[in-house]
Amino acid sequence: MILYIVPNINKVSGGPRSRIMNFKKEFISNSDLVIEGNGFDKLKSVFGTRRHGKVYIETASNRLFFVDFICLSILYLKGCKIIPFIRDIYIELLPQEYSSFRGKITKLFNKISNKFLCKIAELVVFPTKEMGKKYFEINQFSKPIRYDELPPGCFKTNEEKNMPAASVSKEKTGLAFIGGVNYANSGIDNFINIAGKLNVKYNFYILSQDKNVEKILEQHNLTLKITFTHVKFELLATYFQDNNIKFAIHARSRSLYDDLTFPIKILDLISLGIPFLSEKHKPIARLTGDKYPLFCEIEKVEEIDKKLSQYEQESYYGKLLDDIRLLRERNLYKQRYIELTKFFKN
Repeated sequence: MILYIVPNINKVSGGPRSRIMNFKKEFISNSDLVIEGNGFDKLKSVFGTRRHGKVYIETASNRLFFVDFICLSILYLKGCKIIPFIRDIYIELLPQEYSSFRGKITKLFNKISNKFLCKIAELVVFPTKEMGKKYFEINQFSKPIRYDELPPGCFKTNEEKNMPAASVSKEKTGLAFIGGVNYANSGIDNFINIAGKLNVKYNFYILSQDKNVEKILEQHNLTLKITFTHVKFELLATYFQDNNIKFAIHARSRSLYDDLTFPIKILDLISLGIPFLSEKHKPIARLTGDKYPLFCEIEKVEEIDKKLSQYEQESYYGKLLDDIRLLRERNLYKQRYIELTKFFKN
C-alpha cells in the first residue's frame, strides 16, 4: 500500500499530527511506501510508483495544495485504488464560522478539495459512518460514492513506567484540559467553570499551544490559579505523573457535530492510560461502552465532584486504569491498518 500525506508534518500539531505519525509508523513497519514532503519530493515519489497501487490519503488541513491535485491525478490515471480520509465537516455544519472574507476562501478550497477527493476515490473514509452519511446528504454527486469509517487509534507508549499509578498521593489530584481552544465548542469555558467551583479540592491545568488561553482566563476574572503551559506530547505521561494529574476532562458539551466525530485526544489519553470525564458523545460511548463510569453532564459540577471523589480512591482508580489499558489493546493503530487493508480488498 501507499500512504500519501497531504500536509507538511512539521506544520501539523495536536490530534491530526498524532494520527498521521502513528499511521506512518504502521505503513513503514509493513514496508509500504510513504509519500510526503515538499512538492518536488511528492512528484518524484509519484512518478516512481507502479500502476494499480493502493493509495490511502491522510489529510489534516481543510484543503489540498496545488501539488496534491497534480500528484493524486497522476496516481488516479495510473489506475490506483484511492481511499481518502476526510477528517471533519465543519464547513457543512458550522457555516457561520466562515462568514469572513478569509473564511469564505477557506470554505471554497475545502469544498473543491473534498469534492476532488470524492471523485477519484474508490471509497471515502470518515472518523464515523454517521459523519459520512451527513456529508453525502449535504453534498450531492452524480453517482453514489461508497463510504465507511476509519477512526483514530491508540498506540503503545515506551514510557509505561510513567503511566499513572493507583497509589494514594498526599498532593491534591490534578485535572487537565488538553488541546486547542480556538474553535467552536472547545469546552474551555466549561473547564474554567469547573475550576472556579472545585479549585479548593483539585489543581487545574490547561495544556495547550494556543496563545490566547491567558486572555480567556482574564475574561473570566478568576482569582484562582490555573496552570497554563504547553507540554510536548512525548512528555505528557511524565508531566501527568509529576503533577499528580489523575484525570483529564473532555469538556465539550453535547452537539450534533460531536455525535458525528471522533476526538483524537480521547484515543491519545487512552494510549497514555489517562482516565477522562466526558459527556456521553455517541462515538465515545461506542468505544468505551455505555457503562463507562466517568460519563457525566459537563455543566453539572456537583455530579463531576461526586465522581471524582469516588474514582480517585485507590481501589476504584486501579480498576479504571485496568479498563483503560484493555481499551488501548483493542484499538491500536495496528488494528486500524488491518481495517484499511480490508477496505482495499472489498
